[in-house]
Amino acid sequence: MREVYDSLSWSLLAAAPEFEGGIFDESVILVLEDAPEGSYGIMLNRPKGKLLADLNTGIDDALLGSLEVFDGGPVSENKLTFAVWKGPEAPGPGNFAYGLSPQSVKEQLERDPSAKAAAFAGYAGWGENQLHTEIDSGYWITRRKFPKSIFETSPERMWETLLLEARPYLKILPELNKDKIFKN
Repeated sequence: MREVYDSLSWSLLAAAPEFEGGIFDESVILVLEDAPEGSYGIMLNRPKGKLLADLNTGIDDALLGSLEVFDGGPVSENKLTFAVWKGPEAPGPGNFAYGLSPQSVKEQLERDPSAKAAAFAGYAGWGENQLHTEIDSGYWITRRKFPKSIFETSPERMWETLLLEARPYLKILPELNKDKIFKN
């Protein structure tokens, strides 16, 4: 058991290549809150291939209907939560806001057309010390200071980008099937 708790709030997690199978395979998670009693975050790189307008949400607004829906994680998958983020040039810590109402998202997008928004179905959650145990076991690669440009990276490239930043030696390997690279 840890004697000192080291919070991972507002850190990124990239699933280690060895952590295969299941919902978290090749996932990138933004840890929104990490506390001794538990942690939660959202997967950033799992678009569902649907827009909000494609779902039966009762939200009848063209701007909000165009929001992309992401698989946020396996907990409360039927609940949608909204987020807005601004580009890397936006100053200050308020570049990302999560848990917003649809009305707040609409107002922010109307005020700042360069901002981006998405809906997340569900979230990732861990019980007491579970996340830290998984990290200690090598299931997750952590990135405490992450580039603001992460939100500009396509979801399809996000995991690979973070993995190569954490393990730069992989850049020198020839282009191979990733299963052959990580299965030894």
